[in-house]
Amino acid sequence: MHGLALHTPGGAPGNGDDRLLGLSLFSGAGGLDLGILLACPGYRALGYLERKAYVAVV
Repeated sequence: MHGLALHTPGGAPGNGDDRLLGLSLFSGAGGLDLGILLACPGYRALGYLERKAYVAVV
C-alpha cells in the first residue's frame, strides 16, 4: 500500500473537515503523491519515506 489515509486528530468523518491525509511510503520522486494531489485537491502527505537516496534526490 503506497498511501495510508488518516483522519485529522480529533476529527470524525462527516464533521466538515474532509481533507485526505496520508503517509507516503516508498515515495521515490513523489509522482504518485502529485497525482493524488491533482485528483484530490485537499490531499496532504504528512510524511514521506524513501530508503534509496538516489531516487529521493530528484
